[in-house]
Amino acid sequence: MVKMKDGTLRNLSAHLDFVLSASDGPTQSEIAGKARVDQSFVSRALSGKLVRLTKKARRLAQVVSNIYANMQNRKTATPTTIGDAVRSYLASGGDPDLLIEQMDVLRRAVRPLRRSEMPSLDEIRAVEKS
Repeated sequence: MVKMKDGTLRNLSAHLDFVLSASDGPTQSEIAGKARVDQSFVSRALSGKLVRLTKKARRLAQVVSNIYANMQNRKTATPTTIGDAVRSYLASGGDPDLLIEQMDVLRRAVRPLRRSEMPSLDEIRAVEKS
């Protein structure tokens, strides 16, 4: 858990902006739920309108600070890190055929479906019923 100082309100708006602007980041409502505050309170914090460090503001700041720290610590895959991971896998006796098969599965999973490949509503309903 990230420790905070009483000057937290200065960073809260900036951290909130960073967290909320991330494509895979939480929404204002999700942050509000974690901090046990209203979404409108999160909105006011984002716009810098909070002036006192109340218990609610401390809870919100703690949640946002933790999310911010976790986002800062995430590793982003690059061609170099992917290549290193593949070399490590193979060096430890990993099966190259299995690796290629799994990469094909991932490639198919992220490829957008053509309209002709999309299931019909009847097919979807049949799956939902089973």
